[in-house]
Amino acid sequence: MAEADSSNELLLEIPKAGRLVGIDFGSVRIGLAICDPGQQWVGPLPILHRRNEAWDLDQLRKLAREERLVGWILGMPLHLDGNESSKMRECKLWSKRLQESTGIPVAWVDERFTTVRAEELLREGNLKASQRSKWLDSVAAMVILETYLQSDRSGNIQHRSID
Repeated sequence: MAEADSSNELLLEIPKAGRLVGIDFGSVRIGLAICDPGQQWVGPLPILHRRNEAWDLDQLRKLAREERLVGWILGMPLHLDGNESSKMRECKLWSKRLQESTGIPVAWVDERFTTVRAEELLREGNLKASQRSKWLDSVAAMVILETYLQSDRSGNIQHRSID
C-alpha cells in the first residue's frame, strides 16, 4: 500500500479510480466535497465544524470508511506570490496526521482563488446571501477537487511532501 522514500515518509499514490474527498481546510470549518468512484463528477458534503483535532480526525476516518475513500485532495493555502502561508504550514502538519490516521494518501492542489470561484458559482445559483455563506466552504472544496481531477495527474502533484 505504501512505499517509503529516503526520509521514511509514507509515499502513497492517489488511485485514478475510487472516491476522493476534496478538503478546504480552515481553522473553524472544513469544507468537504466528494467524487464518484469513476472520478467523473463532484458534489458537496456537509461542512465539518471543527471541535478538536482528535474529533475532527475521527469524523474523517468515519467518512473514509463509509464512502470507501481512496484519496484526500487538500487545497494548498499559498500567498498570491506562490510562497507558503502560515496556514500552509499548519495544513501540512494536519494533513500528515490525516494521512497517518486514515492510511489514505493526500494530494495537494493550489487553492488560490478557489473561494472567489466558489462565490461566483454560488451567485450564479441565485442563492440568498445566507445560503451562499452556508455552502461556501463545501463549494470551495468542490473547486479544489475538480481542479485535481482536471489536472495532469502524471506529474508529482500526488507526491508533494507533507513534511
